[in-house]
Amino acid sequence: HGRLLRPQALTQEFLVRQRVPTLAYRMNLSAARSKDPKIAAHEKQLFLDNINMLLKSGKLKLLITDSQAIDIVNEWTLDGDGKEIVPITTYSIVMAHYKSRGRLPDFVKGLETFKGLKKGSKVLICEACNHDRIQDDIGTVQIPNKLRAIFPDEDTAKGITIDHAFGRDYSDMDVSQYDLLIHCGGCMIDHQKMDARMRDLEEFNVPITNYGLLLSYFHSNDTLQRVLAPWKE
Repeated sequence: HGRLLRPQALTQEFLVRQRVPTLAYRMNLSAARSKDPKIAAHEKQLFLDNINMLLKSGKLKLLITDSQAIDIVNEWTLDGDGKEIVPITTYSIVMAHYKSRGRLPDFVKGLETFKGLKKGSKVLICEACNHDRIQDDIGTVQIPNKLRAIFPDEDTAKGITIDHAFGRDYSDMDVSQYDLLIHCGGCMIDHQKMDARMRDLEEFNVPITNYGLLLSYFHSNDTLQRVLAPWKE
């Protein structure tokens, strides 16, 4: 689109205001996931060349990635012994923490609820905006596909029900009927609206979790612990 995505822009603006220098890098995910080993290896080398350049300076403290690239970034930031070469997290997690004014632990708690979902559960996938959906959209494609793989036969007693709310649609939803709400980072709403949504959920005892947390968990528990580590005191 000729510009940074809003979570990227907000994060970099915040860091620059704190006099923290940033470097933006664009990975070709199609190449990174290519079945051709040469293409994937080339993309990995381009990525590592930039990471190693920063590591040599001793200044690189954190790598923030798009949540849908967490599988690649997690693997490529581990050395031969499986130890991380740089801490990582995702933009969706950054936004959830920022927009909720530090209530990331509530989203993590909601992830525990996800692990306890069962056949017949109802899940609401909630996005704060009405952006154009891409072919492999996280909220409408990637996460639902993962859920259906875990709980087949959606909308039957054998599976789980998956509903969506986009932008202002949320205000028309009866959230009390859901067992879990899976929320995007919330980059398009302000702190007040995010707080109102979380208070609504608390009123009906409906837990909330986040795209970035869930996609990291889908990859592996080790990946989840890595993206959470930068937020621990």
